[in-house]
Amino acid sequence: MSIVENDSLDHAPFSKSKQVRTILFPIIGMGLDGASLLDTWVSRYKCLRLLDLSDSSMDTIPDSIAKLEYLRTLDLFNNRKIKRLPHSICRLQNLQVLILAGCIELERLPKGLGKLISLRKLSITTKQNVLSQNEFASFNYLQNLGFYRCYNLKILFDGAQQLTFLETLAVESCGSLESLPLYCFPKLQTLYLKDCKMLDLSLNNENPIQKLKIKHLHLLEFPGLLTLPRWIVGTVDTLETLVIANFPNLKMLPECLTTMTHLKRLRIRHCPQLLTLPNDIKRLTALEYLHIFGCPELCRKCKPQIGEYWPKISHIKQIYIKKK
Repeated sequence: MSIVENDSLDHAPFSKSKQVRTILFPIIGMGLDGASLLDTWVSRYKCLRLLDLSDSSMDTIPDSIAKLEYLRTLDLFNNRKIKRLPHSICRLQNLQVLILAGCIELERLPKGLGKLISLRKLSITTKQNVLSQNEFASFNYLQNLGFYRCYNLKILFDGAQQLTFLETLAVESCGSLESLPLYCFPKLQTLYLKDCKMLDLSLNNENPIQKLKIKHLHLLEFPGLLTLPRWIVGTVDTLETLVIANFPNLKMLPECLTTMTHLKRLRIRHCPQLLTLPNDIKRLTALEYLHIFGCPELCRKCKPQIGEYWPKISHIKQIYIKKK
């Protein structure tokens, strides 16, 4: 059931459709206005697998949501008025995807969230400053985890627990976050970090540097950094994608970059102080895509045919160079 007009929210036309599996709002910015109709849907469509209520304007979710025992996906993206979630939501034992990103008024996650033992993907926006370790320890099969605009969040994990199945971690616009212990995620393959001004990327400069299994690394908007964190050395055997963007004070790339024999994609954007590439970049024979944008001096040196770095990068299949 795909709802594209507010006028179609009258539930009468759907009274005989008991076997609905999916309800969604495909038009960006249009969602459900109140919880009363949702309560009606819950009682009528007990076989729902996917419920997409993104961009809705409800204050709360009704306790009856727990009746959707077959629900696999609950999408509450960008619900800007929700302040709390019912504890009954934690009884959705078959739920695999829970999207709470953009719920900027959500005061805290419901107690007992760890009971959602089937969760594979979880994205969160919350006003909390600390998250319960015990809750996350129960997510034995969680593969994709994201934190977005959690402005008060200071501590993500204290290292006491590991998310052993986690493959993708995204942390964006969490301005109070101070640390991120990557050793809590032994199978992490994709790491996306953006605009976390207080985050210490050095990870306490652990010695020896631990081997990491990261394949895709995105680092965006870290104006205070002059160099990339040392722990990148731990990714040399696995890294395939490296994206560096909005580092206004970054002056050099790590020499270990030239030992990343699996690196296929390198994107460098808006790093105006970055003047050079590593001397042995020609050794990156697996590199297929090079994108340099908003780095005036580096772009000049990489200019096709005439730039001094051109002989070192000309073997790359796709090259995109643009000053601004």
